[in-house]
This record gives sequence, structure tokens and C-alpha cells, in this order.
Amino acid sequence: MNKKIFFGLIIPAFLIAGMNTDTVAFAADAKLVAAAQKEGKLIVYHSINRKVLKKMAKAFGKEYGIKVSATRKSTGGINKMIAAERLANVLRCDVVSAGDPTLFRTWKKQGVLQSYVPTSQSAFYKGTADPEGFSSPARRTFASIGFSKKQVKASDAPKGWQDILDPKWKGKIGIIDPRTSGPGRYWLAGMVKRFGWGYIEKIAQQNPIMIKSSSSAKLNLISGEVALTIPGSEHSLTKAIKKGEPVGLVYPKEGSIVKTSRVGICAKAKNINAAKLWIEYETGKVGQALISKHGAYITVRPDVAVHHPRPKGALDPDSLIDVPEDYMRKNKKAQRKKFADIMSKAMLSN
Repeated sequence: MNKKIFFGLIIPAFLIAGMNTDTVAFAADAKLVAAAQKEGKLIVYHSINRKVLKKMAKAFGKEYGIKVSATRKSTGGINKMIAAERLANVLRCDVVSAGDPTLFRTWKKQGVLQSYVPTSQSAFYKGTADPEGFSSPARRTFASIGFSKKQVKASDAPKGWQDILDPKWKGKIGIIDPRTSGPGRYWLAGMVKRFGWGYIEKIAQQNPIMIKSSSSAKLNLISGEVALTIPGSEHSLTKAIKKGEPVGLVYPKEGSIVKTSRVGICAKAKNINAAKLWIEYETGKVGQALISKHGAYITVRPDVAVHHPRPKGALDPDSLIDVPEDYMRKNKKAQRKKFADIMSKAMLSN
């Protein structure tokens, strides 16, 4: 269910006693803050975890006295909403963020975005900044393997991507569908890049269940409807584990897939200064610390501490399956089609 989140207090956060790290001000330009406060509102379309978005919107609203209307949808949902509004020539958003970074290239060509280079751009991890400013890195996520403790003992869980091919997992695997999900598309690209299409054909013979999104996949694991989900969204499953839900997470021995989600300013933003201020906030130290603390995401800045503990070496470049954005952009349509063909053929033969 899609929800809109509204926040906005007229009291600046620096007047509030007992502030925590979620609302501490960063060094924003005074003129930008004043102009944003004059606009007084902001419309955000975002694919981040709903509770994290709620905290971000609330902290931003408290800090600057700006009313935030935040709509949370999956990456596929965000894309559909942008496409519909663009066709109707009524693009409403001031800020948009999605899990598939290649969408921002498409949106740039379509005139959906406008340029803004945040002041903290030099602080981003090397290779993640857009010099033209049509988008900025917002958060990074791991695609690993999730398992349901209702069906699988931790000691029996697969240790890597190849282990999923064991016949014992036939009919017990949930795949986050690459046709509807940004994480799913990255998983597919990573698997094809590392193992080739033969691996996907073998996965198809396991009679997997197609799942629309990462959030749905988590619920499938909690209920025990599936034994495994691929990819397993680290930030989503980490929060479920902390809550005591019956799920587990495996960092594959062949490497996890790392994906960088992005954020940008909409071309027809009516609250342009508030939009710029949001970009500064989300990509700044305070916003990144909030995202790491409450969402178990990986930050986009090496100067921000990571709150969630991971196995030794999990963040080392050699331990990751890298999927360059150019590779995704050039191959995602063809890969989605081939994936669909492989799964359809497998269904007919099984």
C-alpha cells in the first residue's frame, strides 16, 4: 500500500533542546535555507525503506520548518508514476530517488531532471558522483541471499550463489523479479556478468517463485512461503532480524552485489530551493548517518560511519560483484527479455 508522509514544523531544530544526530544541522548555505523556508514545502518521490523515509522527512522538517510530502514506492512504481505524469505533462515532484541508477540516464534524456551539484560531491566514493549534477549517489545496498528460519537451519543455508542450484532447493526459491524491481535487475546483471546465462537457465529449472519487490520477498520469508530469496536485500533483512523475525542473511562466498541508488531534482520542481536543500541533506553527513543507522544501508561517503556490522572483508572491492552502471544501461532491456524467455520455457518444460 502506498502512503504519503507529511511533516513540517515551524520551529527550527537549533532551538530544540536535546537534539540527536538525526536532526543536527549541517553547514547549509544561509541564503539557500532562507529561500527554501520561504517556499515552505517539498514533494519527494522515493524508493527507500518507508520507515527510513519517514525519519528523513521528519528530521528535515524539524530542521528547516519545511512541510515534506513524501510518497514511497518501489523503483518500478516510481518509474511508472514519473512516466504517467510526464505523459500528462503534470510532473509534480521536486525530488526523486530510485533504486535503479540507470533510470536517471533515461530521465535526463527525457527532460525529467535538472542539474544541481551538491557541495559535498567531492566526499562521495570515487566514481559515484555525476559531474553534471543530474543525480547524486544516495545510498548503497547489498544483494545477498535471504533464508527463512521456518524452513532452513542457519547451518544448512546455502553459502554461495552456486549452492542455490542444489536440487534440494527446487520449488523453494523466491526470485525478486528483474522485470519489476531495481534490486532484481542488478542481481540478474551480476549473475550473468559473473556466471553467464547458463547459471540463469539452471536457476529456472529450480521452479522459482517470482516476487514483485524486496519488501514482498521479506514477507514471504517471514511467513515461510519460500525457503530462500534471491537477491536478499541486506538492509531489509537486517531490520527484520533485529526485530526477531524468523529470517536469516547469507553473504555469498562468491561475493555480494553492491548497488548504488541515486537522487535528483525534478525538472519542473516548484520548490527548487527546498529540493536543493534536500539533496544537500540526504547526501550530507547527517542524512547519510541517519540512512546507515535506521536502514542498515551502506553510506555513499567514506567519512560517515557504517552502523551495521558485517563479516570481515564484506566491503572490500575484491569481495563484491561489481555491476557498472554503463553495463546495466546497455544490457538491462535485453537481459530482462532473455530472463523472461528462459523462465517461460522452464515453466513449460517442468
